[in-house]
Amino acid sequence: MMDKKDLSRSVPDRLYKYRSDLSSFTLDVIDRSIRYGEVFFSKCSELNDPFDNLAAIEDSSIKDVLALQRKYFGTKPVISKRRFAELRGQPAKKKSELTALKPSVQMAKVEIYSVRKTLQLQKDNGAIACYSAKRCNLPMWAHYANAGKGLVLAYRYTEKFYKFLDTPVPFPVAYCDRRTKLTTLDVIHFSNQDKKTVEGGDSAANKCFKSIFFEKSSDWSYEDEWRFVLDRGDHGYRKVHCLELSEIIFGPFASCAFVQSVNEVVHGAVPLLRTALDKSEFDLFETPLGSN
Repeated sequence: MMDKKDLSRSVPDRLYKYRSDLSSFTLDVIDRSIRYGEVFFSKCSELNDPFDNLAAIEDSSIKDVLALQRKYFGTKPVISKRRFAELRGQPAKKKSELTALKPSVQMAKVEIYSVRKTLQLQKDNGAIACYSAKRCNLPMWAHYANAGKGLVLAYRYTEKFYKFLDTPVPFPVAYCDRRTKLTTLDVIHFSNQDKKTVEGGDSAANKCFKSIFFEKSSDWSYEDEWRFVLDRGDHGYRKVHCLELSEIIFGPFASCAFVQSVNEVVHGAVPLLRTALDKSEFDLFETPLGSN
């Protein structure tokens, strides 16, 4: 099972966020990164890939679900307190509400139905922050930085987050030609295990976790994406101890007005660089802002 320390050995030492010049939100992201060490988490339901956080699910048989319920729970409730609250929208008020949910054919049927709701809840309530491992990627400049008029935020990845047990850590996106098939049994494993248990190893729960949050079509592989995921929501700004804004890189077509507006927010806190088109390669070269 992979722990945070093992994972840190594979994470790139720099992660990059491409941003457009068309919104003042970019300036707010920079300001929050510098002042508070925060990054922005988007809602999983608002990502631009229609397959994102949308698992391919196949219903398991009632017999198999009932067998798993009995193996896991014996005569205890088949739904954890956490999952009961997620499905009902509020925690159980009485212990009897949970004790009534013991393994049975009826509960196996309910489980098969509720699994699909669980996956929808993950999509609706999850929050995500996405980064690229590529410092200069022409399609990324085109798609996310207004065709080179925006900028790239370069974040240094550090290991000091070990002091903070609640901080999220990044995982790489797996690019595939076919979607991973999940079953009802896979989701039961995932839903009834603690997230710390799920984030490593090759268990069915781990398979489910990665398939929901970290699997994309091979068409997106040019992004070389790494993701921070909060499966309980909390979209908006959040402090991520392992990321530190280290540089800001302007696109080759960034306007003087945009550069000036960013400069006013930064106040010299991080280096600013500009890019220009290379004369011989399909590439950009960088120079410090203000140099000749």
